[in-house]
Amino acid sequence: MVDDPAAQDWKRKRLDEQGIALPSSLTFVPVDFEKDSLGACLDRAGFDRTAPVCISWLGVTIYLTQQAVFETLRFVALSCAPGSEITFDFTVPDAELTERERSLRNAGAARVAEAGEPWISYFNPEELATNLRRIGFARAVSLDSEALNARYFSERLDGFRVTGSGHMMTAGT
Repeated sequence: MVDDPAAQDWKRKRLDEQGIALPSSLTFVPVDFEKDSLGACLDRAGFDRTAPVCISWLGVTIYLTQQAVFETLRFVALSCAPGSEITFDFTVPDAELTERERSLRNAGAARVAEAGEPWISYFNPEELATNLRRIGFARAVSLDSEALNARYFSERLDGFRVTGSGHMMTAGT
């Protein structure tokens, strides 16, 4: 599990407090995406660059600079085995939101900023997909909340739906 060192320590303590046994196959890899090289951290942990990987990178990009986001994505595109894939979430710039969406998002952003987690990076989906292909991904597919709901939640009977300005991107080598 790759995570911010402090967040990873907190999660490990919570798991230990609850008596949740960790599988022997689990490796914890602390990474500060703003300072550390993901590749170097993974190499130290014994990461096999010859085997394709599926990476779930959720709840991260909005808190990082665009430079740190693209450093990580470049590593996946250029250093992971062919057939590797990364799925991550991101949110769009204010200009792509309605006034209501912008107001709701700004309220949420203010709450997390007060907790020390300001939102930093926003991406236009088409430009992001183009940049992902430019750095070496063979494909990049973005889904907004409407597409996510149609694909994954249309038959839910409890009314659950994804809302907001978030998008999911899947990019593969």
